[in-house]
Amino acid sequence: MAPVVNSIVRADANPTSATTVNFTVTFSEAVTGVAASNFTVAGSGVTATLGAVTGSGTTWNVPLTNVFGTGTLKINLDQNLGMIIDGLGNPLAAAFTTGQSYDWIRSRQW
Repeated sequence: MAPVVNSIVRADANPTSATTVNFTVTFSEAVTGVAASNFTVAGSGVTATLGAVTGSGTTWNVPLTNVFGTGTLKINLDQNLGMIIDGLGNPLAAAFTTGQSYDWIRSRQW
């Protein structure tokens, strides 16, 4: 059976004005191949840069850096799905775009 994303949740306090935040991505089974190139940044009024993804097995961390603006921000796992595979070589079954988002009170770019 192909792996699926169980959740994408905030790993830091919300609301926030931080310039770096993290998301925890949980899969239905252990996978490899998870990278920043699998994700897109989505939201309104806030910009950010995807950082280096870390983790293993079913739990992965996706950081956003250089966060700037006021509004909402989240990540979608919707790119290069075939790169993410389980131990049998089955690719990720589907994109995931319904994860949690952060609310930015205000942040400043220095």
